[in-house]
Amino acid sequence: MLDAEAVERVDRSRMLDAVLRMGTVLEESLRSLEGLSLPFEEPSAVVSAGMGGSAIAGEIIRCWLMYTSKTPVEVVRGYHLPAYVDEDSLVVAVSYSGETEETVSVLAEALKRGCMTVAVSSGGTVEKLSKTVGIPWIPVPKGLQPRAALPHLLAAQVKVLEAVGVEIPVEELLDASSTLKEMSSELSPDRPVEKNGAKKAALSIHGRLPVVYAPESLWPAALRFKTQLNENSKTPAKAEVVPELCHNEVVGFEGSRELLSRMCVILLRDPDEEAVVRERMEAVKEEAEGRVGGLVEFWSRGSSRIGKMLSAILFGDAVSVYLAVLYGIDPTPVETISRIKRRVARLRVVEKVLDELVRRSLS
Repeated sequence: MLDAEAVERVDRSRMLDAVLRMGTVLEESLRSLEGLSLPFEEPSAVVSAGMGGSAIAGEIIRCWLMYTSKTPVEVVRGYHLPAYVDEDSLVVAVSYSGETEETVSVLAEALKRGCMTVAVSSGGTVEKLSKTVGIPWIPVPKGLQPRAALPHLLAAQVKVLEAVGVEIPVEELLDASSTLKEMSSELSPDRPVEKNGAKKAALSIHGRLPVVYAPESLWPAALRFKTQLNENSKTPAKAEVVPELCHNEVVGFEGSRELLSRMCVILLRDPDEEAVVRERMEAVKEEAEGRVGGLVEFWSRGSSRIGKMLSAILFGDAVSVYLAVLYGIDPTPVETISRIKRRVARLRVVEKVLDELVRRSLS
């Protein structure tokens, strides 16, 4: 059912290959950006602006540095920058395609405010605009789905922060890449179900509504898991974080047995959970067991916060592809996203932004 032949038959664009190469690609991308130099230093704050698969790298970095770096990191998923962002702030505009209208809008605002500004894309309008106005542009390889470009986008942003003097332990990311490479063989389609945690998880989720729960230290992994289930598996899903969900979400376990039987709870665990968080995670697990239709538990791996996040992300990515195979759905196409983009494109947001920049430069 989930052997290599079945995966190859359904996964026609080889999304699983991209998933399992995450560790290798991450290491290669980091090496390729060694010695990156930028004309900025010591920003007061960092804003990573992007949407969807281009935003998750910023979310990972935000969570990674939250308790170690004195430079705040914020992620913007929309058309506008927060009011506090000024010329002392670093804005990293990330759009894999280079055409994401929200990111182009934020990039234009950053230029208008005189921010330290860096762009990351595979080309497109973001590349053209960056070269026209003379801001640093970091290219990533073309031809990928944005969600499959995560290791490239993560490496690029990490190297940007290192280059401007933000305290960031890049060696932890290199160490994490080794863990990901080890895991890839364990999650391979050649490995049978009984020895493949991602395949077993996909079977538990199949036919049920997946709900991902995680402690704060793994929140980006929970969010990524949810969005990969959406895009790869073409299935509704949700994600919640501990301890917050213990103040609202858990009451849902008192609800309809019929509804709960159609739900699969996925617990992402951190081996270094502080005692109070572990107690809450265990309590949530006990409340869910015997009430929901399925329960999956994954213990993250790695010696650092970033390593554990990425191990959980690799697991979730693989699960989402195996679930797509169970549904007989090619994980790569995202037709609904494309339809909405075509509809919104009629408003000519990008063209208007560029027209305004030209007018301002001529005035």
